[in-house]
Amino acid sequence: MKFFRSFAGWISKKVEIWMFREKFPHLADTLMMMMNDVDWNHKSDNPSSIKQEKSPEEKASWFSFLFFFHLDGLFAIGYQKPLELSDLGEISTQNRTELVYKRFEYYFIEEKKLPAHQRSLWTIVLKTIGYEKLIFAVFLFGIYSTLSFGPVYILNTLVKH
Repeated sequence: MKFFRSFAGWISKKVEIWMFREKFPHLADTLMMMMNDVDWNHKSDNPSSIKQEKSPEEKASWFSFLFFFHLDGLFAIGYQKPLELSDLGEISTQNRTELVYKRFEYYFIEEKKLPAHQRSLWTIVLKTIGYEKLIFAVFLFGIYSTLSFGPVYILNTLVKH
């Protein structure tokens, strides 16, 4: 974990220096103006304290979520007529803008308490998104890679023999 934090900190510093200062000077100015308007010392509530009605995605079991069975009702409506915004229902609580912002703000304030050389934007982003989603994304990428390159590898091995 210590290696990951130091590597992520190094990457975030390089990205900040390279991307905002050299490539996008106007964007850097805009971001700095926006950051100056925000009260960074404001203490936000713990992000887990926000509760709202659950969406179909949140009600789904892991099996249903993995195979998108929770979207069957939406697919049925889409088969009968073109989908409209009202057909989509509520966005999941964890993906609502206000919750994501509060979560980011909470972790940003927590990270500001650390010494400057230990701060990392990547840590804040990973805590905001959640390690579960990161692990799930890496897992899905592994399946994608296996299905993409596996047949090529097997065919290449068969052709050599």
